[in-house]
Amino acid sequence: QIYLDDLMELSADDKRKVKRNIAAGIKRLQSFQYSNGGLSYWSGRSSISDWGTSYAGHFIIEAKKKGYFVPNQFFIAWKKYQKETSRKYRYRKDNYYQVQQAYRLYTLALAGEAQLSAMNSLRTEKYLDKVTRYLLSASYALVNQKSIAADLIKGLDYDVKSYRSLAYTYGSDLRDRSIILLSLIHQGDESNAYNLATQIAGELSQKNWYSTQTTAFVLMSLAEFLEGNEKDELNYTINHNNDLKLSQTSQQVMDVYQLDVTKKNDQKLSITNNSKAPMYVRVVNSGKPLPDPQPSYSKGVDLKIKYVDEDGKTVDPKKLKLGTDFKAIVTVKNISSVGLDYKEMALNHTLPSGWEIQNLRVGGINANKNSVFEFQDIRDDRVYTFFDLDAGKSKTFTVPMTAAYAGRFFMPNVSCGAMYDEDIAASVTGAWIEVVK
Repeated sequence: QIYLDDLMELSADDKRKVKRNIAAGIKRLQSFQYSNGGLSYWSGRSSISDWGTSYAGHFIIEAKKKGYFVPNQFFIAWKKYQKETSRKYRYRKDNYYQVQQAYRLYTLALAGEAQLSAMNSLRTEKYLDKVTRYLLSASYALVNQKSIAADLIKGLDYDVKSYRSLAYTYGSDLRDRSIILLSLIHQGDESNAYNLATQIAGELSQKNWYSTQTTAFVLMSLAEFLEGNEKDELNYTINHNNDLKLSQTSQQVMDVYQLDVTKKNDQKLSITNNSKAPMYVRVVNSGKPLPDPQPSYSKGVDLKIKYVDEDGKTVDPKKLKLGTDFKAIVTVKNISSVGLDYKEMALNHTLPSGWEIQNLRVGGINANKNSVFEFQDIRDDRVYTFFDLDAGKSKTFTVPMTAAYAGRFFMPNVSCGAMYDEDIAASVTGAWIEVVK
């Protein structure tokens, strides 16, 4: 959202929303920071996330550049932590450990606090990961040491072997190529940057699943690339149902036009490109689907749910008496065929409107015989539970509830999956339920 105004013309209302969201994001991040300046992955957790600290700082730096207010104390503490941690770093062959240090140094260089001694120390190591080299090269380019920056990536291509990381740097091959694109931009390598940007944009246009981390770096790198290049004027004509025919122009790289589709069931739309360059058109349909139970599935995860009363006897959740207290017991098992430990799993248990969650916090996390989790977000109508799950192991989470309102309600699927890999996931089908007087 920081870059959105550079890419398309926003309405006054959209600009207000963007400003509000970014300001709220900056404020929210402060609850993750410890006295030493590092940030945790979850608010209130005791351990510091090295990648998360750099990632949050990267956002803060870009927000400051755009004129957003960042509390000085927060930013000073963040820089202090980054500097101290960069000095304590000792070389390891583990590529994620190298990349964490390289990203830390890159964010410090972006903040105008480049740590040359730490950069030189990392540069002299023999076995450096490709992404580490590109990040380190970008750091040197930012302090105008272009020859060192060029030497670091001399002879390197920008191919990255396909992968997804569930933890540590939360990366993927597309995320890493987006980092490489940022590095090429900093060095002014327009030819290679263009080729890579075109390739990345093509992948983003496909109907693939991407994690938040991958999507963020892709959009950030493409926005940086577009900002430094000349753009042709967008000029096109819309013909919608023969009721609307108008020409649109824009100096930005994206333009959005909202169509009224309420007047007819069948829609006819044609677009004519009047500009000199190719234009890519996308029609986005959005609406609210009718509630409908989705099929169960299991991909490397076994997910089971049973409902019991206060005596532990099984109850039928599809028909409960008003005022009934009961529990949902959810068991998640890692059934990875290759013995993979799962990191950053997310369990989404959304309730039908006729049920209420009892206070899960009373008596502590073990009051309901829950397994250990990293973080739990309890809302009015759902519980999000986040945890790690070793190969072959299972965890059980209990949600105490009350059938609080009479009527017929829809219960969505209960789902669980890895936050950074869609191929690790399971879902148990929902149903229509009744609460009767």
